[in-house]
Amino acid sequence: MPTLVPIIRKLQELLLNEHQVTLPSAPAYDEKDQEWRTRAACKGMDTDLFFPERHENLKVKKAKEICATCPVQQECLAYALQWSDNQMLGIWGGTSWKTRRTMPSDPNAFKNTWSRY
Repeated sequence: MPTLVPIIRKLQELLLNEHQVTLPSAPAYDEKDQEWRTRAACKGMDTDLFFPERHENLKVKKAKEICATCPVQQECLAYALQWSDNQMLGIWGGTSWKTRRTMPSDPNAFKNTWSRY
């Protein structure tokens, strides 16, 4: 089964070329650490919903509603926070990039403050 990682990297590449922004490289990909994705509420959904354009507030709201019901929301958020400078695009673990950039990058550091975000 193909994973979303190559698709996400291609989306980032396209967006970066258009906006001349530089993002850090992705963390090392280890398929066995990605098992949580098979249980995600968003599995099989249109990825456009989770990578909204600016000011597509309805998409953001819908994506966050889906994330709120997801059994692997914390694993998804932890994955997004692995990226240096928290600059991973899209909605991950029910959070936007703007929210994640204010969160600690260590997944263990935010577990006790989850409700704050």
